[in-house]
Amino acid sequence: MTLVQTQQQFSLPRLKITNERIPVVRHLIKDEDLNLNEEGEKLISFDLDKVIKLFVDPHSINLTERHIHAVKKVCKTYKAGFLVRDVVKIVKIINILADKVETDLSYIPSICYLLKIFQYPFVKEKSSDELVYETVLIECIANIGYLFRTPNKLVREEICSCVYNLITFEKVPQVYADLQRSSKNFIHKIIRKSDLAETLVKSLALMEDDVELRLKMMKILQILSKDSENCFRMLNADCANRLLVKMNHSNDEVLFRSIDILWNLLEYGDKIQVAEQLNSLVAINQLRDAFLQQLLQGYSNYDRQLRNDILVITIQLAQVMPNLPFIETGFAKELLLFATYPEIKSHNPLTKSLKLSTCYEDFELKKLFFNFALTISKNPMSYQLLSESGILLALLSFIKPIERNRDIRDWTISQFEELQLHAMSGLCILIPILTKDYFSCHGSNRLLTFLDWCCKNKDDYAGYGNSFHAKGGRGTKKAQLKYCLRVLRSIVTTSNEQAIQDLADQDALGVLSNGLKQYSSSDSANDQIDVEIQSDILFILTCICENDIHRKELFGNEGVDIMIELLKKKPQSIWNGLGYQRLIIGTIDCIWATVVGCILNEDYFIQKEGVFYLLDILEASPKSMQNLVLGCLLDLTDNPKTLNHLLQWEGKNNVKISHFLCELWRDEERDNGVERDENGIILNTLKPLASADSEDIQVSLPSHLPSKSIVEVSENMRAKIYGIFCKLGFNDLSGLTNQDQLTLCIIENYLDFKLSEVFKEINIELNIDGIQPIPPDQEALDTILRAADDRVLNVNMNQKLLANTFKQQEYMQEKEFYYEIKNNFSFKEKKIQEWKDYVARVSKYPILMASKKKQMSAIEDSRPPEHDPHPYETLHNLEIPNLAVTAFAGPYITIDSTPAEITGGRLKKMIFN
Repeated sequence: MTLVQTQQQFSLPRLKITNERIPVVRHLIKDEDLNLNEEGEKLISFDLDKVIKLFVDPHSINLTERHIHAVKKVCKTYKAGFLVRDVVKIVKIINILADKVETDLSYIPSICYLLKIFQYPFVKEKSSDELVYETVLIECIANIGYLFRTPNKLVREEICSCVYNLITFEKVPQVYADLQRSSKNFIHKIIRKSDLAETLVKSLALMEDDVELRLKMMKILQILSKDSENCFRMLNADCANRLLVKMNHSNDEVLFRSIDILWNLLEYGDKIQVAEQLNSLVAINQLRDAFLQQLLQGYSNYDRQLRNDILVITIQLAQVMPNLPFIETGFAKELLLFATYPEIKSHNPLTKSLKLSTCYEDFELKKLFFNFALTISKNPMSYQLLSESGILLALLSFIKPIERNRDIRDWTISQFEELQLHAMSGLCILIPILTKDYFSCHGSNRLLTFLDWCCKNKDDYAGYGNSFHAKGGRGTKKAQLKYCLRVLRSIVTTSNEQAIQDLADQDALGVLSNGLKQYSSSDSANDQIDVEIQSDILFILTCICENDIHRKELFGNEGVDIMIELLKKKPQSIWNGLGYQRLIIGTIDCIWATVVGCILNEDYFIQKEGVFYLLDILEASPKSMQNLVLGCLLDLTDNPKTLNHLLQWEGKNNVKISHFLCELWRDEERDNGVERDENGIILNTLKPLASADSEDIQVSLPSHLPSKSIVEVSENMRAKIYGIFCKLGFNDLSGLTNQDQLTLCIIENYLDFKLSEVFKEINIELNIDGIQPIPPDQEALDTILRAADDRVLNVNMNQKLLANTFKQQEYMQEKEFYYEIKNNFSFKEKKIQEWKDYVARVSKYPILMASKKKQMSAIEDSRPPEHDPHPYETLHNLEIPNLAVTAFAGPYITIDSTPAEITGGRLKKMIFN
């Protein structure tokens, strides 16, 4: 195909060619000539070494005008910022000028000009300049801070402006052509690594009389204190103490910035170091005066916020170091006075001018007062002060039902709810400390009355759930109930018998049982808060009823029914992620304390099949819980009625209690690494109960420490399993396998093995201490050890004999099984042969006659021998004539039914005429 044909085929468009000529434009003018370069002016290099030489050369050292002219020329050249490589020389020039200021003040403007340019971020020519000159720039930044030694206000103000702009990048002019500025992160990095922050803190002492300059310095420190490395350097210069000492001697802005810097030091720095720097009467007094001034004389929202910030810092300091002199300065007493206002009336003049409204800042202040009381309670020296302040009564005044119709001057409902929860959280800490005040305030009556209100659903109150303490309680009274129970829990955990008896006398058992019944009988799925509430109630009931038979009897059948309801929950719920494991543990612990030991409760518990539920939980629970359940069951076995329930119980796959306990024993030994063979026979006869990796005692233990053998008893379940088998017996147990029989030999001799282990430890410790017993004691010890070894060998021999017996039994059972299989095949062969004989008889006449002859012969052989008949005796012929059957017929004959088409269906009654 030709080119013309191709063009015709694709219909290419034709270009219109004209004779007009297109002119070519060439740009002969550069952007720099027209000032169109967006990057800025081009930097002309300048020899700074000549300037330095001008300042230091002996011939020109006194030429002040030339010096100033040279500085102006430098400033004109570097008006957009200094090059990174020239910063060192610029700083050297500034230092030279600073030294000259002491004798000639005419150099001050020159220093200010250089510092105004130094505040611009540095300019780099290469991307590697930051890496190359990093160390040098760190020293240069530090030298800028050292310029505060210059006793001139203008210079110091310019230094503050320079450092502030380097940090904030507020004034950044256009960069030179073909150059780039250093990044903000790089500038912050070199400032962090320099000691500029430390120098600024130390320079605060030079500006005590100049409030304006001090504010500029604090503004810089306020920004620098938001970095942990800068905080570390500031604290090395005693920053916290320097700030607090002078923060009340100036205006409110100094106080505000001082508090903000101190807050940053606590947040980003070392809190302990801050507290150590403020561990003085002067510092705490300054903090106290600042707070009182803002509390009693401040009326604006700004004053309230600053007041709250000061109190937060005070609380943080008390948390870090409770021994700070808050009590010595009277600050703690005043704060506790404010914490009890207006719940407790006081004639102190400080409270007369104190006005708390329902605004957010005053509401937060009230909670902060509570927090301070809890924080200062860590110091034992504050116990008397807390008692005298009446803080416990003030907190208990919030423990009352919430009324919807409230005075408009009081806290709102949501605020009162939050304060109420906050107060109960504080009571958990303060009541164990102030027990006498608790009794004098009738705390038990208040708490139980409030608990009864929380458990009732008749009230239409619904929680707001606005705070951390009210989490999950919105629309209900769960938050109040949860924290009320926490207060009661803190009381009973003190083991104060007077407090526990007081709760019991106030019918705590009835109120708690009703609350527990309400949640245990609920059909709805319990959430995490419900589980926590039930667990706390169970724990309180446990502490009240433990070791007191009368209280257990008061718990009664109603309480046992509640325990049964809790045990009825599906054991699989243990693995639920809502904390049901804690609930079940609390239930078992409560049963142990309220049921076990009281015959009436035990009988009712057993009657309600509580033992079966405990065994179900034991089977489904993880190993960490099985020890607790076994302990409860072991104590229940003291009641003879429990044994029948144990023996009748059947678990999954019809497992009996004896087999299940043997499985637990084997699992325990497997986890401990005890040496056993595949059948469970003892391998290490010297240590039948110890693990394979256990080592003998190398050092004699002190008398107050238990030995390893005794500690091992409480660490695993073997002792409890042995105790249960002692109640059940070791013979005539159903459901045992061959391996269980071998394990039972070890369980039966557990106590002997344990005594042997203990005496061996005694012998080893005597040898380590170099003590030789007297001959009778040595003879007795040798006899005990020898008898113990013989006991282990006898058990080992019995296990081997049992194992051989079980092996023979298995062999005989296997043989009988194979014999049965053989008989089954023989029967099949016999049936096949009978069918073949039948076919042969009906198909061949000679074989049929032979079978007939064989049949008659068998009949004759079966008859008694012939004898002479008696005259009166008649012999009858028993043979049926013309019988064509050659097989012996049985009593039953199988025949085929008559077809339906012949009979017409069911057999019809035939009528014969």
